[in-house]
Amino acid sequence: MKVEGWNKLLVATVIVLLWVAILALIKVLFSDSNGFEWGSVSDWLSSLGTIGTLGIAIAAYKKAPEWLAQKQYDVVHNVIEESVYNNLTKVKSSSHHLKNLFCSVSKQSIIVLNNNCDINESLRDEVYKLDSLMDEFANISYSVINSLNTIPRNGFALSNYSCSIIDILKNTNREYGNIYNLFLSSYFEVDSLIHADRQAKDLTIDEFLEFKKQVTELHKKVSDLIVATYSNNYSTDKFIVRKKGIHESIS
Repeated sequence: MKVEGWNKLLVATVIVLLWVAILALIKVLFSDSNGFEWGSVSDWLSSLGTIGTLGIAIAAYKKAPEWLAQKQYDVVHNVIEESVYNNLTKVKSSSHHLKNLFCSVSKQSIIVLNNNCDINESLRDEVYKLDSLMDEFANISYSVINSLNTIPRNGFALSNYSCSIIDILKNTNREYGNIYNLFLSSYFEVDSLIHADRQAKDLTIDEFLEFKKQVTELHKKVSDLIVATYSNNYSTDKFIVRKKGIHESIS
């Protein structure tokens, strides 16, 4: 259940409890007939119990904002644990696999151009695998992004550090996508360059070398952020901005 649901349930419970307590108090005090009477000892004990219930209801109502704030914090804490301290490692691993596959296909494509040989089935399979790894990286990255974006719906704002994680993940996805599109253009030229002159081959080889450099730098950038986050073992407060007032009292 979302925090908003808990809020509505708590308020409704307190209202019902207050209403029942008031009705019970009225019934006990004025249950005798025509005029005012002091009632029996049991009536007064029942009245005191009802007043106690009313006091508990009022205290619960006053405590509700603090309870809800703690509930919000607990939800946000779980989001951070899952998205940052669990799924970010998957982002790093996925980026590592993607970088290695880009480098492997680039290396094999350069060998094909240098040796005037045909593209073998193994190389074709690795190119097809690139597509699935691109999807995997995007899915894992956006699972982190989407989880972090739920934080403002739970009463807290994203900190600058959380925003930097989101920005780096988005930028890394975009840059991998740009590299991938240009990479495929170069790869699909390899077959037609088998019997081309040396200059034409060298131009395409230079492109593959540049792709290797770009993906290595790109992976390092996202990896450095993730490693730093884990090494520093930041608390939940590193990733959120508390509201003034009740949130500031949560330790």
